Amino acid sequence: MRAATALLACAGHMSISRATDLMGVLLDAPVSTGFSGGLVKRVADRLAGFESALKTALRASPVLHHDETPARVAADDDDRLLYVYTVRADRLVWFGAADNRGHAALDGFGILPGYRGILVRDDYTAYAKYDKHLAGVQLCCAHLLRSLRGIGELDEQGSRVQAAGPSR
Repeated sequence: MRAATALLACAGHMSISRATDLMGVLLDAPVSTGFSGGLVKRVADRLAGFESALKTALRASPVLHHDETPARVAADDDDRLLYVYTVRADRLVWFGAADNRGHAALDGFGILPGYRGILVRDDYTAYAKYDKHLAGVQLCCAHLLRSLRGIGELDEQGSRVQAAGPSR
């Protein structure tokens, strides 16, 4: 009961009262909002320090992948644009969100400042401030391929651009 309630309340992207209602309706196991809220607090207490440890492990990784993606978030009065940040290395993944793509957001997450490994990223200019401290920069292959496709589409006659080299 505790595990199912905690899963709904913590990872179900719903309110504590909705998770409580679902336990009663779906599993015929009515629980109180106090019970559900207490479980959320217990989960939060057990995860204390996790994000800090995760960021430390990411900064220690020899290769770090960093990207941001705009996402519309429905608000009470209007839609808002947020940027969802993903930082990953090996099997570690951190997600964050900010209302901008600037240096304040990148610094505020506390992962890139002080990072010294190889950063895999797109060519967004805000990342350039970290480059001088890095062992290397690898531009994201997906972004490079998208740019190359765009260059190919610039050919108005539809002819293929041939790579330089010996003809056969």
